[in-house]
Amino acid sequence: MPVTGYDETTIKTFFLTELSTTGTALGWTTGTTEVVQAVSDLDRILGVSDLADATDMVAVEAVGRVVIWRWAVRALINHYDITTVGQALKRSQHYEHAVAMLLDAEREALAYLPSYRVAVDAVIYTQDPYGPIPYDQVVYP
Repeated sequence: MPVTGYDETTIKTFFLTELSTTGTALGWTTGTTEVVQAVSDLDRILGVSDLADATDMVAVEAVGRVVIWRWAVRALINHYDITTVGQALKRSQHYEHAVAMLLDAEREALAYLPSYRVAVDAVIYTQDPYGPIPYDQVVYP
């Protein structure tokens, strides 16, 4: 059954479902500061004061994935590898996974993120771009 709307409680559940075992490893719950702040970030990016006012569920989910993975990357930045004699703990894999998931989420959300707008303008050449350049217009590095 498709989701027809989110509120503060259901989006937090969505966040934790999206993070899956990463959220579990971080010890995050619906009351964790990072998850609560992610809801505020999502409201701000979508331009709504209450998430229940958002009408485009695809945008809510796409931007929500970006927001929660950004928080996860911040939380995992200090997960470095630990090595002792004959033993190694590869904690950086959590961080690398979170970065990969963030990049994937950003790609999927491009159309909904205001900071990723692209403008296309026509370029009109006043002279032949393949012809010779006049000597006084040559620029040397």
